[in-house]
Amino acid sequence: MGEQDFLEQAIKRFTKINLNQEAYKDPNKLTDEGKRSFEFKKLKSDNSLLELAADPRFIITHDGKKRLLSSKNFITAHKFNSLRDRSKTNSKEFLETSFVLDAQIEKLEKTRQYKVPVVVVEDTFGIAEELSLQRQLRIEPIAQLVIKSEEIYNQKIEEHFNKILGSKRVDRISHEETNDENVNQSPNSNNLMISQDYDYYYNATLAAGVNADYFKEETLHKRKTLSLINKYRNQIKAIELSKAQEEPEYDYISKTNIGAYEQTHTWPRTKNLLSKGYFEVPMTDEEKRNHLKQKNKEKGIFKTEEYYDVKAFKHNSIINGRAELDALSRTRKHMEKYEKRLNPGAETQFTDLEKNRYNAIIRSINHFSQDYLYYLLWLFGYQHWSQHTPDEMSQFNDCKFWFIKCDTNCSNNHVGYLSDFLAIIDFTCIGGVTNPIQISIR
Repeated sequence: MGEQDFLEQAIKRFTKINLNQEAYKDPNKLTDEGKRSFEFKKLKSDNSLLELAADPRFIITHDGKKRLLSSKNFITAHKFNSLRDRSKTNSKEFLETSFVLDAQIEKLEKTRQYKVPVVVVEDTFGIAEELSLQRQLRIEPIAQLVIKSEEIYNQKIEEHFNKILGSKRVDRISHEETNDENVNQSPNSNNLMISQDYDYYYNATLAAGVNADYFKEETLHKRKTLSLINKYRNQIKAIELSKAQEEPEYDYISKTNIGAYEQTHTWPRTKNLLSKGYFEVPMTDEEKRNHLKQKNKEKGIFKTEEYYDVKAFKHNSIINGRAELDALSRTRKHMEKYEKRLNPGAETQFTDLEKNRYNAIIRSINHFSQDYLYYLLWLFGYQHWSQHTPDEMSQFNDCKFWFIKCDTNCSNNHVGYLSDFLAIIDFTCIGGVTNPIQISIR
């Protein structure tokens, strides 16, 4: 990059102001082609300035505290300064008027013979930070609700389990051994805290417009029950598959020597194996030698039987590639008596409902993420940034000022910059839930 190109790139982040007589009378002349300037009164007529239009009581600077979203409240990442009039009796109370500001504007325009202008100054990192917070306020409750609902459910399962076992637990101190009459009188503070957290995140999820039935105790219990049923099904299938894929069966020619007694055994198992659907599989001379060598070592120095030849057999289902089909058939047969106990159609109905609820949550998360992710992609991305970049993204920010901005006074400002950047890119992910745009940003 040449010196001239570098200079143009460096000043791109600045807005050029035309300080001339013409601009005094016409705020549109203050910037090139009036793209970034206009008359202040237009803000009032359009009611487009938040500092004038919004009631300060409902603009809350985010401080990490848990607050429910509502149609009235707006939680912001940045400090809010209202331009409305303050009450004369209570300086902390704001009125709906802005007479003081209007008087100042009128005075300036009368005495100095010019129009009070507005110049638009973009804070791209500030916008990204604000969009990040708005997304988190809607998505974090969903992520936390997943955790809290599972915690509460597992606690109830444990309590029920302990009740079934009785009070005599070898891993718990019994009441008789403690001499504390009030040992069970006060509620578990941890349980109470989790329950309160659950209530907040449940209501926050509803406030964000997301159906929270997916996290209810009844749904969790059905989900757990179905999980155990499927786990048992998979165990039975695994057992049947292991039977079908077991090691080959062998038969031998061997000789037994017990004192003066000697007896030869010639293929004693072959007939029985063939009758059960086994077929002989060929073995090379080397395979036979190695197998017989190992077999003759098994009984050590006290062996009474010597092996001279060997045959290998495998079941017909393995040879014909039908192992899995046969295993599935045996699994179905084994499960028939259990499947009859299940309510017909209930499982399919529940899994379909689960899928619909889950997909609805995913759609909500993607909806809450759309503005934030598209803006981040525009801010940090460039053409051909990633194969996951949406086709409709054809323009990107061409003023990457963070590449050239550098303090030279050895200050620790970089710590603040890094904190801001981490706040901007906080994706607040929910395991397994990703957006293609999010992948392209990474």
